[in-house]
Amino acid sequence: MPESGALRTLLARARDVRTSDDVASVLTEVADYAAHAAGMGFAVIDLHRPQWNDFETVAVAGADEIRTALLNTTTQWVFWAPKLAPQFSRGAVQHVAPGDGPGAALTGPWQAGEVLFAVMRGSGGDILGMLRAGAPVGGVRPTDSQLEALALSAEFATTAVEAVQTARAVAESRAAIDGLAETASRPPDRRATGATVNDVCRQVQAGLGFGRVAVLAAEGTGLLRPVATIGWEPHSALLDHPWLSLTQLPLLFASAYQRHGCALLDREDVITLLDLRVPLPVGRRNGEGPYAWNNHWLLVALADATGRPIGVLWADEPADRLLPDRERLAALRVFAGQAAAALALGSHDAAGTGQDALTSLPTRATLADRLRHALRRNQRTGGGVSVLFLDLDRFAAINEQHGHSAGDQLLQRVAARIDDALRPSDTVARFGGDEFVVVCEDVGGTDEALEVAERLRVALAPPIAVEDANIVVTASIGVAVAGHTANEADALLQAADRAMYEAKAGGRDSARLASPGAGWP
Repeated sequence: MPESGALRTLLARARDVRTSDDVASVLTEVADYAAHAAGMGFAVIDLHRPQWNDFETVAVAGADEIRTALLNTTTQWVFWAPKLAPQFSRGAVQHVAPGDGPGAALTGPWQAGEVLFAVMRGSGGDILGMLRAGAPVGGVRPTDSQLEALALSAEFATTAVEAVQTARAVAESRAAIDGLAETASRPPDRRATGATVNDVCRQVQAGLGFGRVAVLAAEGTGLLRPVATIGWEPHSALLDHPWLSLTQLPLLFASAYQRHGCALLDREDVITLLDLRVPLPVGRRNGEGPYAWNNHWLLVALADATGRPIGVLWADEPADRLLPDRERLAALRVFAGQAAAALALGSHDAAGTGQDALTSLPTRATLADRLRHALRRNQRTGGGVSVLFLDLDRFAAINEQHGHSAGDQLLQRVAARIDDALRPSDTVARFGGDEFVVVCEDVGGTDEALEVAERLRVALAPPIAVEDANIVVTASIGVAVAGHTANEADALLQAADRAMYEAKAGGRDSARLASPGAGWP
């Protein structure tokens, strides 16, 4: 066994590890020491990758051909799991004979297929990796003292791995704290609400390592709409359409999904709970196994000073592909608290006048008031209320071909045509981008509501002169009728939005009636 001075030097090197480059160098030294001290022809260190539920070979001591064959290869957890059974224990190491018998019972020369390894177990009990060795020099079986040297090598490797993990955690915590301090340093100002919420998204991305972050805030209808985002693809359906409402939040924050004050759900659970039919983003940072992020949804509820829910913070795409630990969730809650405070302080309705700046139509907030009024009146009179959700087909392509200025003019002319095609008692609002919502009172039958939709389609059919072009515009329209589909404002809007998606899927330039139960309770 090497002298104690060499051991102390190696241990000091392991404790001083701070970066990934450092740990790779130290682990190679540990593998060299293990092979020499245990009298083995090779020694290999395999580190556990929880995001993939496997082990990657990061250090090899031995002949060049062994190093070339093994370095950067992986072994699956299922290979190691059965070999951790107590019957294979031999002091501080595990020894498995060919055919999965106890290695301690073997005598005579070393046999091909024997597996000898020491577990690298962290201070919290988690398995960080394995140090395995084989091909003893001269075919002689290792002595107990040599096995102890192998176990000691595994402890040195564990020390190095934990040192770099600690350094990484400290750096991440420092980044998160710096981000919190930067955001908190902004003085309370209702005019700076948007900047503060955008800062929160940016700091969650930079400090906590989430690639996509969004803050969704409730409007007057109870629907949640994005007020700040970072990392999302342009025109993501989950940001462009009202897929979530305040009345649905209890479904997502049920106790079964609670994780340290946050909601962590599987993608399929969200789809089932909300009956989602909008296109969902494709996960780009998924892993495999019980510790891995795999299309999960992570939400933090936002509430005002009275505890009234006002929105959610949504974090997605963790850089490490792992489910967040307690510390990261705690930091996420703090960031969410800052977003909630900013939203509660200032209004998140950018059009404070109640009128859309581009089209002069009512805003979503005004629409929400009129829809609630119409539904209350409907309860008294039974005259009926219908909601039509209209989305222009291929508007993004029109913008790209003719320019944004032409696109804005087109939206103004579309708004005017829709308004002219309606009765004075009806309301049309610009809902966002190229979306419009119509509320019709005393139109309670499904046939009548579909007639309104057809009237709008016909009104939009003639080409629209914009600058030097005549542009043909079509629309997909979803129709929801109070009492037939749903009775609450948010559910009616969501049902109409879903029916609009079905119209698009059916070929566009058409109207689709929302079926009973298409709204969310």
